[in-house]
Amino acid sequence: MLVEEQVGYGSGIRWHLAHSLPASDVEHAMELARYAAFNHVPTNPRVPKHRAVFRSADGSWLVNVQGVTMAFHFRVSIAEFFGSYAGNPSA
Repeated sequence: MLVEEQVGYGSGIRWHLAHSLPASDVEHAMELARYAAFNHVPTNPRVPKHRAVFRSADGSWLVNVQGVTMAFHFRVSIAEFFGSYAGNPSA
């Protein structure tokens, strides 16, 4: 289960992988994703005022969080982990 969120301000806003959690199976991953959509506390906005939660047909979630002066959003998705490596994979 992955949580990606917007960090930074103004022209410096960028996407950041905030959390990745392993799950025992797809059903467990879906439970984790739903929990994150409703409970994840994003970096921005600093003072959240309202949260709108949307679930896509593919099972991913998009959450819009309104702050005092602007809104930010984060994504929650399920992905299969294939491993990691060090260095350049084409070398």
